[in-house]
Amino acid sequence: MKILINNKINQIINKLQDDNPRLTSRLLISYALGLDYNDIYLKDDIEITNTQNKQIDELVARRIKGEPVSKIIGKKEFWDLSFIDTIHNLSPRPDTETLIEAVLNKADNAKNILDIGTGSGCIIITLLSKLNQAKGTTIDISKEAIKVAKQNAKINNVYDRIDFINDSIFNHNFLSEKFDIITSNPPYIPTKDIEELDIDVKEYDPNISLDGGEDGLDFYRGLSKILNEVLSDNGLIFLEIGINQEQDVKNIFTKEGFILNSSYKDLLGITRCLEFQK
Repeated sequence: MKILINNKINQIINKLQDDNPRLTSRLLISYALGLDYNDIYLKDDIEITNTQNKQIDELVARRIKGEPVSKIIGKKEFWDLSFIDTIHNLSPRPDTETLIEAVLNKADNAKNILDIGTGSGCIIITLLSKLNQAKGTTIDISKEAIKVAKQNAKINNVYDRIDFINDSIFNHNFLSEKFDIITSNPPYIPTKDIEELDIDVKEYDPNISLDGGEDGLDFYRGLSKILNEVLSDNGLIFLEIGINQEQDVKNIFTKEGFILNSSYKDLLGITRCLEFQK
């Protein structure tokens, strides 16, 4: 019996519980068939071989078990770029685009950017793709995450403008320069809340990228005590935060002598980014 792409899409839609099962089905099919996603619209009446059908079913089974589509197909769109996405890095999220927008509104003349806990590299790579005069330094304690970030920097043509450091920021004495812009999307989920996260997050994103300690604020406390040493006199710090963490993070940083310049909301009206200076 012939299996056509459009029939397969409808078959998959009936199996998935995704918010947008049609989008998911098209992404998985295009990946299995080696087609560009947009080509599926033009070639939805072509026949799928038995081998391809089996491969598609295996991909769908992975999605049903909770694996994110981006981890299955190995890439995720962020801002206007594409990033390799693996189990070794936090998947780029729309929430973090709030931070990107905040930085771009203030960083026209930035020359030197530090990104802490880089993961996929989506923050520093996106910023450098827009700020042609800037160079970056990015640090992550995960050796595997640094490998992913390097690949993404090469794909997006900014590799030669980034220094990659595999270490903890809290061993920061190796940083011999000061930075105009410091960014970070740190782990900010309280430990007790990790188990309540959706399976596609708690099972497929690295725990080290999620767990912010008992109250979710451990990383902010640590950063507040060291960033003054590596921030230039007129430099700015941009931090992503979790829901309802604005006041707590403000208190942590103002206690260490920083001033809260601005807060930025995401498309849902949730404060997602705080901007500090000395």
